[in-house]
Amino acid sequence: MIRPVISLYASAARPENWLRLYDSIKHNSCEFEIVFVLMYLIDGYNLLHAQQFDNKEELINAVNDYCYYRKKRALIVFDGYCRDDMNTDLVQVTFLGDADEGIIDIMDRKEASSLILVTSDREILAEARKKKISCIKSEDFNLSVPEETESEPGEDSNFFMSDHEAEEQLKEFNNFKK
Repeated sequence: MIRPVISLYASAARPENWLRLYDSIKHNSCEFEIVFVLMYLIDGYNLLHAQQFDNKEELINAVNDYCYYRKKRALIVFDGYCRDDMNTDLVQVTFLGDADEGIIDIMDRKEASSLILVTSDREILAEARKKKISCIKSEDFNLSVPEETESEPGEDSNFFMSDHEAEEQLKEFNNFKK
């Protein structure tokens, strides 16, 4: 029997559609699987200096492009405070007084299998290893994305599910009734 899969990445992008899908599957007592899509937890200034970006905005744009290409999300944590909203659709940017403490706190609260830590800070890396969180050193994090290729005719470059596609999925999953 085929089991429906709910991607929590997509649920963050279109929560209203995925909550309806989830309710429909649960209502029909159908077995399903929830897939946790990895999120990059990034030590902002550490990556900014390791990759030699000129400023935070340049880093955030590069991470956003990378996340779009990889269909992932990221949380960038910077030291200090900032009133500006620097978030994008795929990248959440937060300023904490002490980014190292903040990152360790986030690692304590998140499921280890849902994170990939990007930092070269030895103390944070040691904590991540204790929690079995995947790590990439800032200097080894490859943010390059291939040049955008043209879509095939009729192919949609938007990877988010449309309302129509959500309705189709709901109809299909209703066929899984026991």
